[in-house]
Amino acid sequence: LVPLLGNSALGFELTVRQLQRSVSDTPVCTHGTLVICRKTRRVVDPSLVALQEERVMHTHFQVTVPFLTSSKEARVRQAFSSSATPDSLSLQEAYAVMFEDSDMLNYDYTFFLQDLADFTRIHANSLDVEEALLFLQQNQ
Repeated sequence: LVPLLGNSALGFELTVRQLQRSVSDTPVCTHGTLVICRKTRRVVDPSLVALQEERVMHTHFQVTVPFLTSSKEARVRQAFSSSATPDSLSLQEAYAVMFEDSDMLNYDYTFFLQDLADFTRIHANSLDVEEALLFLQQNQ
């Protein structure tokens, strides 16, 4: 949150402290970060806030911890190629392959269909492997 809240466009003054505390006589330590946000009187420009949010989200989800890793891409390619119809999968089958860990993501099939409405694809009721990978890349 610090990269987002620390932007002056939001009108916050931040104080950030790293915390470390020993627990009793054991070598175990607890760590944490304390962030105090103070709202300034500065007028906030919503377009600057949106721009900063987009930058932070892009950096986090596409650079720092991308969803589409090389191993994820390999698993998707393998699943498509070993299916009964390797050229394409139904939307439900493609979703199952692309988001096998969707319980962790809270990204259910309904959200997937909503996002697909804005995604250009060749067939209305299926995805090929390249479309699936492009979708993952664009929506991570």
